[in-house]
Amino acid sequence: MRSKWICLLGALLLMGCGGNTRKNKFQPQDEAPTLTEKERAERIEQKKKEYADLRADSLLAPGKIRYTVMPPAIGADVTEDMSDRIATKMLQTVAQCGYGGLGNSPIFAFCAQMQVAERARTSSAPQQEVVKYELTYRIVNALTGDVYNACTLSLKGVGQTEDIAARNAINTLKCTPEVRRFFADADQRIVEYYNENTSLLLQLINRAASSQDYALALSIIESVPSSAQVAMEQIAPLHDKMLSAYKAQNTANAFAAFRSAIANADTLVNPDVYVQLQLLPHDSPEYSQALKLLEQYEQRVIARCEQKEQRAMAAQAAKEQLERMKEQAKIQVQHRVAQDEAHAATALFNGNNHNFQVVERGFWSKLGSRLIDGIDNLCNK
Repeated sequence: MRSKWICLLGALLLMGCGGNTRKNKFQPQDEAPTLTEKERAERIEQKKKEYADLRADSLLAPGKIRYTVMPPAIGADVTEDMSDRIATKMLQTVAQCGYGGLGNSPIFAFCAQMQVAERARTSSAPQQEVVKYELTYRIVNALTGDVYNACTLSLKGVGQTEDIAARNAINTLKCTPEVRRFFADADQRIVEYYNENTSLLLQLINRAASSQDYALALSIIESVPSSAQVAMEQIAPLHDKMLSAYKAQNTANAFAAFRSAIANADTLVNPDVYVQLQLLPHDSPEYSQALKLLEQYEQRVIARCEQKEQRAMAAQAAKEQLERMKEQAKIQVQHRVAQDEAHAATALFNGNNHNFQVVERGFWSKLGSRLIDGIDNLCNK
């Protein structure tokens, strides 16, 4: 009875293992893009239009200023490695204080200046290097040179070498409450600057636009914080106008660069032609003109290649013809040498036998003519 239950259990297990008759087949999907280049460009332009009114500062730092980070200049007290490390710390600081990681404002800069305050060595063994620095932060208006706020931090580092001590000192930089107050005070003063100097900013924007420096005009417009309501109401409406002018200028410059690349290429293949073509907006009239110029350029390149191939074939044929002419000339030279030798032999024979009988002289003279005729026949074969 027990063995029957064991057999029954084994049968049930086998049926359970084989009962699942469904097979999950692996069917990889084709990862090739389903959109053409033209369709992809159209989708991108559509998305750009949908988000054209979206301001990046409203996402990164609502109501606050965005700063351009400027680390200490490389000098006697600051190496390149130290400047890069401080720049990283400054980026982390503005991010932690809620001002975004990196701003695009050309006006307001978060600057740093560092100098050595003291160098020493520890008294206990093993002795190590001790370096103290004075690091000064400033918020500066790059256009006017005004300083909106400043604070000085003391840094201290210890290490086996002065470089290690400097790195350890930089690592102590933190976003302290003092630094947060530094940014908050600067933020308030900058907002006041925008509201109180709206007319000056409008003059700067118009001056940049009149000199066709639309990039600067756009940067000034986009640097206006949303919390500066007085300035925002008067300056923000200029954004679309300057953006259109900026795009038109870039398109014109790109089209001029494209035409210059084609002119420099002439009938040669120049990759710069295709690079400049990609810089043109695909929905611009200049892009359509560029495609026509590109077609003409490619036709010239193809024609030059065909002409080059034909010239190569003609050169090969000429070379073969020259070889044949050389062979014929060689044969003709040999023919002429044989003729001259035969004439010389006949003349010598006739000179030595001029006293022979007429019949005999006639025989020998005809013999010389026969020899010459025989040589001619052999050379002509």
